[in-house]
Amino acid sequence: RKAVIRNISSELLLSLKKTYKKDGARFNQRPFYQLVFRLLHEATNLKSKALSHNVRMSIGRLLLSFNPFVCPAFTFAWIELISHRYFAPYLLNYNDGWP
Repeated sequence: RKAVIRNISSELLLSLKKTYKKDGARFNQRPFYQLVFRLLHEATNLKSKALSHNVRMSIGRLLLSFNPFVCPAFTFAWIELISHRYFAPYLLNYNDGWP
């Protein structure tokens, strides 16, 4: 399952980068926002906590690698996804690695 989630995340990242490179300032962030949001929404509804955790961490890595410094045209969608109620509280409560 982890490998599938990782592959989906990497394909999404490659598609984001390719589209941003092709479109530049005309990059449309909406379809990518909706896709990542749907994945995040589905992760909250999963019965398996381990799978939900893997999906959220994968989305977190995706957002970390495609931050506003890399793609300024994705900034508003990025901020919305990072601060969304399905994602931010989970990361704040996830204490693995915190002192």
